[in-house]
Amino acid sequence: MSDLPAIPLFGTPAPVAGAEGCWVWHSGPGTPDVGLLTPEEAARVAALVDETRRAHLARHLGERRQLLSAMLGRPVDGVAIGHDGEGRPFLPFDEALSISLAGAGGWNALALSRTGRVGIDLEPVRSIDWKPMLGMTSDLQEREMVEEIISADDTLAPFFRLWTLKEAVLKAAGSGLRGGAKRVCLPMDLIDDSESRGTAIHDGVRYEIRCQAIQDVVVSMAVRA
Repeated sequence: MSDLPAIPLFGTPAPVAGAEGCWVWHSGPGTPDVGLLTPEEAARVAALVDETRRAHLARHLGERRQLLSAMLGRPVDGVAIGHDGEGRPFLPFDEALSISLAGAGGWNALALSRTGRVGIDLEPVRSIDWKPMLGMTSDLQEREMVEEIISADDTLAPFFRLWTLKEAVLKAAGSGLRGGAKRVCLPMDLIDDSESRGTAIHDGVRYEIRCQAIQDVVVSMAVRA
């Protein structure tokens, strides 16, 4: 098992060799071990101007490599993460194992699946100018329903559930938000938090979806059915 305090979600087992599911962790303070990074990752870190952002990215990249090393039974320097033409990550040494990654606000998520393409997303619940973003992702009917839920709950958590669920589905589809968030049909009982799992439809394809909060962070996962 990795020394990282990775937290399993959605009934996922602990992060041991051969496990599938979703794990999240928070990158703490401290000097990142740049020796864990590939030359390409080190160049990506070095390209950032802000020192704090460089440290955060280096920790994130190194930590996910450590976790994957433990779970895949490979040395750290043997864990290569490739990206296809759409930017979707894959494991060149095991392309049957679907992988998805996310990070925001110091939090990180990793999802692995052999049953279907997987997508993961997370966002801290925070105050933002959310209405223009809702307009980008939802048609009029969905927008009105989400606005009603937010008004009743007096929190932006429903918006972040919607955003992360759609992003997770589109990551599983291989397109990200470019794939048309308005075409992702979600059950409203996941948005109002009365359910934690359900089914989404995107361009005629079905995805099994889950959503869970950890502290003030919303995490969503989608697996192509």
